[in-house]
Amino acid sequence: MGIDLRKNADAIDRHVQRCGDRLKVYYETSQSERAKVSKIIDDNFNAPLDLVIDDASHLYEHTKKALDVAFPRLKVGGLYIIEDWNWAHYNNPSFDEK
Repeated sequence: MGIDLRKNADAIDRHVQRCGDRLKVYYETSQSERAKVSKIIDDNFNAPLDLVIDDASHLYEHTKKALDVAFPRLKVGGLYIIEDWNWAHYNNPSFDEK
């Protein structure tokens, strides 16, 4: 299952179609919409989650809201991955050194 803030995109749909019924994308959904994300998870999974990969807005507020919704649904020993969080928004002079 994927959640994407963007509108439906043909390029994404071509990849999704290759996965058959194993992947469904919910377009025009922000990870910060707690009620919507909760419903999507509850409608798609009957058991605790094995894995959550958050590769979304990279902003603390959005990431925190998604974590608040999904982490409690993670099974004991499951993995919750927040991918490249905040890197593009971090002001660090060492990144600018040549």
